[in-house]
Amino acid sequence: MTVTTSWYWCKFKRFHVSWLFAWTAIGVLIGTVAALFVPVHIFSQLPWLFGALSLGFIACFRRSIVSILLITLCGVGVGIYVGSTTLVELGHLRALHGTAQTISGTVRDDTTRGPSGDQRLRLDNLTIDEQPVSGNLWVSAYTSLEIKRSDRVTVNGHIDEGFGTVQASMFRASVEEVVRPEPGDIARVARDNFSSEVAKHMSSPQSNLGVSFLVGQRSSLPSDIQDMFRDLGLVHLVVASGFHLSIVVRFSRRSFSPWSKYLALISSLLLIFSFLLLTGFSTSMVRASLVTSLSLLAWYVGRSIHPLVLLPVVAATTVIINPVYIWSDLAWHLSFAAFTGVIVLAPLLQKYFWRPDKDPGFFRYLVVATFSAQLLTFPIIALTFEQYSLLAIAANVLVLPLVPLVMLGTFTTGVSAFFMPFLAHAFGWITEMGLRYITAVVDFLAGLPIATSSITITPLQIGLYYVVMFTLMVYLQRTTKHSLRSENPV
Repeated sequence: MTVTTSWYWCKFKRFHVSWLFAWTAIGVLIGTVAALFVPVHIFSQLPWLFGALSLGFIACFRRSIVSILLITLCGVGVGIYVGSTTLVELGHLRALHGTAQTISGTVRDDTTRGPSGDQRLRLDNLTIDEQPVSGNLWVSAYTSLEIKRSDRVTVNGHIDEGFGTVQASMFRASVEEVVRPEPGDIARVARDNFSSEVAKHMSSPQSNLGVSFLVGQRSSLPSDIQDMFRDLGLVHLVVASGFHLSIVVRFSRRSFSPWSKYLALISSLLLIFSFLLLTGFSTSMVRASLVTSLSLLAWYVGRSIHPLVLLPVVAATTVIINPVYIWSDLAWHLSFAAFTGVIVLAPLLQKYFWRPDKDPGFFRYLVVATFSAQLLTFPIIALTFEQYSLLAIAANVLVLPLVPLVMLGTFTTGVSAFFMPFLAHAFGWITEMGLRYITAVVDFLAGLPIATSSITITPLQIGLYYVVMFTLMVYLQRTTKHSLRSENPV
């Protein structure tokens, strides 16, 4: 084949339309990051968006290399527009830095307590003098008032710069008013009632840990346990994450699919929605819900979604919802890095080192998946916390197998407490034994001298690290010929 013929074939070779979505998503991610470096007042105008969308319209007429280029540029344009628009909106709150203001907002997550006893909360849906203001406000206040998720709170104080995903902060704020809507956050009320029933049949902190495993209610956990779980790379277990959701959805799908595939789909989607309501719309849960829902729909219609299509599409969707995710949300970056390790790197390692025609056992799958997730999240953790645990893989291997069982035990204990109280003590005692094992393992490992190690890494080193990881995954795929399309999270 001559060079000219080869180029002509490459240019007009047709491919599956799903890859157009993938390249569009990649463009959106690139464009959203690029929005941080362009004149936002120019690129937040509608003509720019229409121009970008026109490239996508042209690209849809033919699936070729030219189409990939056009659709990617379309995504870049959309990403720049979304990012620029968001930056303009957030600029109004940032302009208030250094001033004293009275601000009202809705409590987004469960409140927490600082080391000195101050109550910490994050507010969104902000208003100043009844005028809406885009952005999030982090507040620290010494108050005896009870503040819950979804309450409407009015605070007064000095506005400082924000951090992470919040655009402004207010230390030592004065809480002027707390309004609890009626009927209010029904999911939070149900969760709190469930937690209180579990606490009646299990001792603390095991009951708190069980509820954290089940619905991600980390605020009730003692700070020393939270610190140990964070140091050992187990923090994903005590916050609502895709790991918890995948356990629940797999259980639902396998329970109902023998009777009806449709019933399995509907029950699983209802569980996903219920889980979101109970845990709150955190970054990791939004990502996990989108991934799981798309995978369920593909399973229902008998199709599969290639991970390299699924990952960028879900990432771009979350970024369009909130561009701050890709700019400064640590949970977002860790979530996608870990998921890439589990759904891409882990299967390739399985096929490379073991028999490709034999499914791995649960323990081997657990070890390889944990190792892969740790590999891809390592540089992000090292850059953020300047420390890393050499025992992270060992801790996950020792703890993870028991987590689905204690989640089931906690759920059974809470439900039986409402309907069959005489059984709740038995279920609670059995579940508590499993939770005591977990806390004993974590306490022992966290006390070892090598539990945490200091490390310093630069952004350039991170870039080189991920280039090596990408090259490794390409090599493993070329060597094993493994079809990643067969990998489905559910």
